[in-house]
Amino acid sequence: MRLVTLTCALLLLSPFCGSAQAPSFEDLELRVRERLRSYDGMEFTITSSFYQEDLNEDVKIRDETILLNNIRETVRLHFPEKGPPWKYWGQEIQDRFDEQWIVNLFKVTNVVETRNFFHKPEIKGQWNEASIIPWHEWYERDGRSFFTVLGFSIIGLSLFDADNMSVEFVSNEMSGGLMQFVKEYIFEGHKAFVFAGGNAAASAEFHIVCPQGIVVHHEVNWLEVGRKRVVHVDKIAVSGGVWYPQKGSFYQDAHTFSEYKCDYKFEVTGVRRFEPELLQNWFPEWPSGTSIRDRATDKSTRIPPSERQLKKAAEMLPSYEITPRSTAWLAFRITLVVVGLAMILYALYRMREKNKNDSA
Repeated sequence: MRLVTLTCALLLLSPFCGSAQAPSFEDLELRVRERLRSYDGMEFTITSSFYQEDLNEDVKIRDETILLNNIRETVRLHFPEKGPPWKYWGQEIQDRFDEQWIVNLFKVTNVVETRNFFHKPEIKGQWNEASIIPWHEWYERDGRSFFTVLGFSIIGLSLFDADNMSVEFVSNEMSGGLMQFVKEYIFEGHKAFVFAGGNAAASAEFHIVCPQGIVVHHEVNWLEVGRKRVVHVDKIAVSGGVWYPQKGSFYQDAHTFSEYKCDYKFEVTGVRRFEPELLQNWFPEWPSGTSIRDRATDKSTRIPPSERQLKKAAEMLPSYEITPRSTAWLAFRITLVVVGLAMILYALYRMREKNKNDSA
């Protein structure tokens, strides 16, 4: 009887987690998709740090290096019965001006439209900028987004997917679909299966925990140019029966999926199911001082700045000091010369008129 029970148990477990036979790559892909579907109605609160460097010398969209620590992120997900998922991602940072938490970025879509927002330095009237664009122009591979670590961009699960979400792994497509089982090992008490593949141009490797369907390591190497993209999860956790990456990192060399070099570290600090009413008010309010461009209607809207923003802008304006090299000093010297010349000419005119009167 015990032998029969043990045999039945092994038969039930073997398709995904058996030690006698490793699951197929397609089986693990299905597990990843099932996990992502379980995030319907979920909200993740994340603490993170982010580094980005623009190494594209030809096209400079934002000519700067970004280094942010102690970021607060919020990610929400909704999977409707039909159509692609709704996504909500917001980022908050502490303002150095007065240590208040302010919205730095957000990107939100409800598959009708996508709203983008980014904070600008409040100097010389340069306030926040925002845009409303068609929903399908959502940029999937944003290095500062938690979606990459969850597994959306890893498996190619984007806003363009069909209702059944039937799309292959991005790296599986790159390597011609030749992902081969390499080994299995224990990750935090759970079995992780390693698959790898590649060709002369690129190689890819996946570590997927079964049965949770979490990609705990994903690495793509572009062999000819020596560039890579790595997602690594240090810890996984469960909340209300839902498994998720709890801590990890994401690294990307420039000129892989974008022109940016990115280094992102995260830790999930809260997980909850949000209220269904939130779906009726999916988009956040525009912060004060935001200029919004709606590309669908070709109209612009401006939200007035707050008193705090005006005060900050006034205090951050540079104070002009009169020095021999300053613009104010140059203007003062020119004024003196003009006034001096006018006085000399006027004195000469008066002397001339006096001489005329004396002669008469």
